[in-house]
Amino acid sequence: RPLRLDAMSDRRPSGPVFALVCGGDSSAVADQAVRFGGMSRFFTAKYLKYRSLAASGPRPVIGDVYCPGCGYNLRNLNYDRNCPECAKLIEPPGSDAAGDMMLAGTPAQRQSWRVGLAFAAAAILIMLVARLWLFATMLLVPSAWTAPVYFAIGSVASLAWIIGVWLITPPALDYGLQWRCRLRIAVRWSQPLWLVGYALWALAHDLSGTSFEPTLRGLALLCRAVAGVGGLALAALLMRAAEEAGQEPAARRLNAAVWLLPLPTLILALVPAQVAWFTLILIFGVLLLWWWLLWLYARGLLEMQRHVSWSMRETIQRQTREQRVAETRDQLEQQVRSTIRPVPATGPEIPLEPADGEAGRGPLRGSF
Repeated sequence: RPLRLDAMSDRRPSGPVFALVCGGDSSAVADQAVRFGGMSRFFTAKYLKYRSLAASGPRPVIGDVYCPGCGYNLRNLNYDRNCPECAKLIEPPGSDAAGDMMLAGTPAQRQSWRVGLAFAAAAILIMLVARLWLFATMLLVPSAWTAPVYFAIGSVASLAWIIGVWLITPPALDYGLQWRCRLRIAVRWSQPLWLVGYALWALAHDLSGTSFEPTLRGLALLCRAVAGVGGLALAALLMRAAEEAGQEPAARRLNAAVWLLPLPTLILALVPAQVAWFTLILIFGVLLLWWWLLWLYARGLLEMQRHVSWSMRETIQRQTREQRVAETRDQLEQQVRSTIRPVPATGPEIPLEPADGEAGRGPLRGSF
């Protein structure tokens, strides 16, 4: 008995029978599965989303929207179609690819992300090395020039960090939310306090023993605390960006830095200059924990920077593909011309023996 596949059928096809009746056609299988609902659990939400978008018709791109693959202006084109330059799918707003703000916008904007993430990660790595060097130097060979050198290194790292933060906090990081806009602006303007804090700390060191020292040290600690809170808020914002970009390892590392970094940082900030010898092991353990958490922070930034760099490299390769193919073709043609001996267009006339029955027609001539 043939199996009916219409809306009035009282039998629900499923499994191999359903595929066999559809003749192995994947489009027929998908269409009948969605109609009956018997196999809809086998299809992902992404398939259903794109099927509904295709049924609703194309949506035009309004305004200046740039392709995340090559930077081509997609104005007056349609979503869910391919870019005419790089053939990348034009994702509508709210889709997974459109949520990756690091790859959205113009190539110059992606370059800002790449440079900013590199600056921020480099600043953290510099401070990691400088803090361990300071602890080892003050413990083993204390010197009067140790603190000024550390202040100078911290100032340079703070300047690199400020530049990086300003580059990786564009308005797209707000996701259209007012509170995220306020948080982003607060993060931007709080990070210059790192430089102020190091300057006050260095001034307090120069005025050691005077009545101004406690006030300057307190102000330096306050500035660094506010800047540190801003750095944690930046990690929270970047964690959301990493999640939208599908960078789960980077998001996990930034999440660990947000929740675990404040405690060891606070302990190290409150450690006095002179401590008992038996507390050095405890302080060193806290310092290693602080070092490891900052290393996670830097690794998260480096993974995001690698994500943007990979995208830019792919874009450049796509844009220069035709030029590279033409150059390779020219090189191969030159190699062929240089290795193959040219054949003369005409050769000497060689008389041939006449065939049977053609003796009276004269000699045959041919060119070789």
